[in-house]
Amino acid sequence: MTPLKEAGDGCGQLPGTKVKPVVRQNQAAEQFEIYLGGHLAGFLRYRLVNGEMRLIETTISREHRIDNLVPCLISHALRVAGLKGLTVLPLSPAVCGFISMHPQYMHLVPVGNHRDTLLQYRPRRHPQG
Repeated sequence: MTPLKEAGDGCGQLPGTKVKPVVRQNQAAEQFEIYLGGHLAGFLRYRLVNGEMRLIETTISREHRIDNLVPCLISHALRVAGLKGLTVLPLSPAVCGFISMHPQYMHLVPVGNHRDTLLQYRPRRHPQG
């Protein structure tokens, strides 16, 4: 397991608190984990296959869903993949959505998968009112 590091990139102190999320890569479990106050708040599962990081599932615990941790977790995973020279295959709808809204990461996705990445993203519809 790689040592704890601050996540950076939009992962600053949570509003109204002194808590700053920390992300680490747990290579044995093949997942990135996000911690708040030393407690596991969520994870992003991946698989490494022939130089490609397949981002499979994003999970944030129920009590931390309002903390907007998903972007922090995903951006950290994408930065790690980029630094390691890996391509990314986003299989998680959350990752597809994040890349769709942050096209600066699209270069990590093989060109043949760009369309699929964009098509998998379906924004949530909020009721009018």
